[in-house]
Amino acid sequence: MANVAKDITLSCQTEFTADQLIMHYTVTNRSQNDVYILDVSPTIDLATKEPITNLDIIYLGWEKPATAHILKGIMPLPVERRVMVRLMPLGAKLPPQQELVRTFKVNLPLQEQSPYYLPVQKYTEQDFETRSVSNLLLTVQFVRSIAESFAVTEAPHGPDLYAFKGKYLIDYVENMQCESAIQSQPLLVRKGPFARIEL
Repeated sequence: MANVAKDITLSCQTEFTADQLIMHYTVTNRSQNDVYILDVSPTIDLATKEPITNLDIIYLGWEKPATAHILKGIMPLPVERRVMVRLMPLGAKLPPQQELVRTFKVNLPLQEQSPYYLPVQKYTEQDFETRSVSNLLLTVQFVRSIAESFAVTEAPHGPDLYAFKGKYLIDYVENMQCESAIQSQPLLVRKGPFARIEL
């Protein structure tokens, strides 16, 4: 992914338990303007029908030769079918000289996943193969408040969370990245169609 920011920085730390990868990360805004961190996925509480958020919704894809790439942001669209409505994250507002601290969890074994695809657990072994990864790349996306051609409205999901309107939003997205060497882990890689990010 191109266009990696310099004044909005990302640091991260990985933690492994028996059945989960726990990812801790911190975003620091060293610019002079507010930014919106695109790492919050909106959803609905099925019991109460109230709007809630889920930080554990991610994109995870395999990258050559041995990298598990996790994206928090605008997920890549499926390559094999058309999507009528694109899933858009909410933006968490981060003022200048402030930090945003987050944690999310990923079940083990690691598996390629995206909100546009069913979980691997519902597939047979004929649908995936196991590869080893020893590197973890986290990409978190954001947009600057000074960007043009899109509108920002307060979201009902919580304080300082905002929804975006405007077809040009993706043109203003910037990336922060943090890379970690990890002990070798299996990654379930899909044999069928899957939208993988090209670095």
